[in-house]
Amino acid sequence: MEYELRGYQTKAAKEIVDGVQMGADLFVKGKTSAISLSAPTGAGKTIIAAAAIEDLIFGESVLPGDEPIVLWVSLYPNLNEQTRDKFERASEKLRGGRLHVIDASPRFIVEHLTPGHVYFLNTHKLRDSSTNFTKGDQRQIALWETLNNSVERYGSRFLMFVDEAHQGTGTGASSNGDSTILGQLAGGTGKMQRTVPIVVGISATPERFEKNIAASRSFREPVEVDVNDVRESGLVKDQLVLAHPTEEIASDSTLVREAAIQRAQQEKRWLAWADENTGESLVEPVLLVQLPAKPNEASVAGFIKDILEADSTLTIDNFANALEGSSAVTFGGYDVRYVDPPRIQETTGVKVVLFKDALTTGWDCPRAEVLVSLRGTNDDVTITQLVGRIVRTPLAKRVAGDDNLNAVWTYLPHFNQDAVARVADRLRTGDTEVATPVVVNPIPLVRNPAVPAEVWAAFEDFPTWSRPAQTARPATSRVLTAAMVLSKTELLKEAPNIAQDRAVDTLVQHIKANQQFVDEKVAAYEEVDYVTTAIDWLTGEQVASEAAAAKIATRNVADLFSLAVRRLPDNSAKWLWDRLFMAQPDGERDGDAARLVVAAVAQQPDSARVVEDSSQTLLETWRKQYAAPLSEIGGTAEADFWAAFAESKKSEEVPLQAPADTVGKDASDRWKMHLLAADDGLYPFEPSNKWERAVLNTELARPNTVGWYRNPSSGKQSIAIAYGPVGDQHLVHPDFIVFTQRDDKVLIDIVDPHDPSRADTIAKWGALAQYAQQNAGRLGRVLAVIDEKKGTDELVQLNLAGNKASDAMIALAAVGGTEADLRVLFEQYGGRYQ
Repeated sequence: MEYELRGYQTKAAKEIVDGVQMGADLFVKGKTSAISLSAPTGAGKTIIAAAAIEDLIFGESVLPGDEPIVLWVSLYPNLNEQTRDKFERASEKLRGGRLHVIDASPRFIVEHLTPGHVYFLNTHKLRDSSTNFTKGDQRQIALWETLNNSVERYGSRFLMFVDEAHQGTGTGASSNGDSTILGQLAGGTGKMQRTVPIVVGISATPERFEKNIAASRSFREPVEVDVNDVRESGLVKDQLVLAHPTEEIASDSTLVREAAIQRAQQEKRWLAWADENTGESLVEPVLLVQLPAKPNEASVAGFIKDILEADSTLTIDNFANALEGSSAVTFGGYDVRYVDPPRIQETTGVKVVLFKDALTTGWDCPRAEVLVSLRGTNDDVTITQLVGRIVRTPLAKRVAGDDNLNAVWTYLPHFNQDAVARVADRLRTGDTEVATPVVVNPIPLVRNPAVPAEVWAAFEDFPTWSRPAQTARPATSRVLTAAMVLSKTELLKEAPNIAQDRAVDTLVQHIKANQQFVDEKVAAYEEVDYVTTAIDWLTGEQVASEAAAAKIATRNVADLFSLAVRRLPDNSAKWLWDRLFMAQPDGERDGDAARLVVAAVAQQPDSARVVEDSSQTLLETWRKQYAAPLSEIGGTAEADFWAAFAESKKSEEVPLQAPADTVGKDASDRWKMHLLAADDGLYPFEPSNKWERAVLNTELARPNTVGWYRNPSSGKQSIAIAYGPVGDQHLVHPDFIVFTQRDDKVLIDIVDPHDPSRADTIAKWGALAQYAQQNAGRLGRVLAVIDEKKGTDELVQLNLAGNKASDAMIALAAVGGTEADLRVLFEQYGGRYQ
């Protein structure tokens, strides 16, 4: 794959391949199978599928016999075109004539499809009305027959992938009385007389697929992507903002103008960000305008005028339409060119797109950052489908420096509060689930000018801990990510070579330490032993047997090397081969000999581990050397460097990102001195309980308090502390960060009111106590806060920055304890919170 897959994507692709392998084994026993890939919108389901298909065709043999045939089925022609394009960009191996969108041309009028190829088919081509695909004067064999013949001939090597698998999988009757076309394809009913052995369904929520297709199959393998992994990946926006009028007045022109202004502001932000981050791609944000189902020409012309007046940098040349007519359209005096939906992303100069429904399904345009829909409230399903298409980040990563660049805006002038609530609910669950958090009717939040500069300085490089990645990248890969940043910033230009050399040097030393093992493996590989047996033709009796050996064929050497590439992390097997090959004398270089050595060392059980350990050590060394200079550079370089640590299986210490300008949910309560504030200088926040309200009132009343921060429960701008063993680590996010002036220094206080009866309280506060000890020079108070007695409003505190209290909490966390044990500590070392 040419894309660098996120850890969860690699894991999901492997699980699909494993499921296909199990399905092939079961098919020998006469059983069919289904695999469902479920992932929220923006997770990269198509890329996961492409990686799995590449592996199935070009990787280790997982299917009996020849390469598989992949039939990729969807409901929409445009979706197939876009998916094919994605496959071509993602996989060099799948290019070169292996990807085909089935059309009416003669090359698809065949008895059966060809192994090793991927065929894209939309179900409309199998309808009775699609005469170009039925048997007739121009076609000697119907497309249905081609598919039947392919299944019959290739069995478990015929794989069917169903895109957007929650659609079209029902059992509703078609015109000939059979189930839906997709149901016939998967079920072997109607015109599909052969049952497809293995079906892979891809959807954000595959329940409908599992109910209507997978339920009838002997084996079902669910492959699920965790929404938190997608959020951490940076592939989706951090916030999805829904704006709607709060009173029943005509507001369409007003919100169209607001949307145009928002797009213009985003464009300025991206320009500023690109200036500060040399070498990064410049994003040209797009405004999508969804027209009514039956748009009035004069009304549309009015909306175009609104947009041009709101943003004077635009001209009509920046407009495009993606309407069903597929041609230029005139609205009033405005001529708007047509752009095919899959081409919007790559067509420079397009900044406003008019459309109706063409963009709601299977379409991607990550630079579409603002949407205004002129549909009514009965179109909440359509709106939800559309919003799911625009949550992807334009650079496939989270950007640092301006949180507005990690958000997407949707304006709904004809929606009321109830209708917007329906949209938000649909986006959190169901067929259009997205990983991006939804904010309804937000307000802008900016750095609070009332907060002293010393507070922000105290925040710089403050330590937090990353969330352990459930599907982590190997250290050998992560160190290369860090190396590219160090090289690009010229802090260490030769860093990529150093990282590769470290991995290869480690393997060379490992070969020397295990020379006998490697030599024996190479000797075993060099020859293939076999036996010839002579049989009497008439009697069937064995008359002779002879052992023999043959030099291994080059193709089989390549097979062994491919296995080594899989066993050793990242590209270390290929780097090692290059070192071994170049080390051979000129004129005597033998590529196969070097490959056999790599294959041999890959079989040694500790090889992958020693490379990983070496790369991790180098990563830690670079952390200590370059954390400070990278913090001075800041921006995307610093963020990309620390991303190399965040994709680890264990929680890693990383610097905290100070909160930047963003948008937030409004609230009736407003508070002073928060790091972020609305235009009135106050922060909208409604405490979730009496304890939180009491803490805020108490802390803000202190004369030495100079700022505070409501610590988020996730994200790069949250103080998080890891607890638990590696492999089962979790994070505690203390509730309140308070900045206090002590003499000539600003210290950070942590105040964490928490229910003492919860099972994780002691473990969390044990980790918080260790954190307090590790950062004693920068922390003031670290307060654990509970009620004095069960059910009372009086609060007591335990300062975990105090040595005795801290040691006692760490000791209690080590052995476990009860609420009663915890309350004893508060009685021994704590006091009233006031």
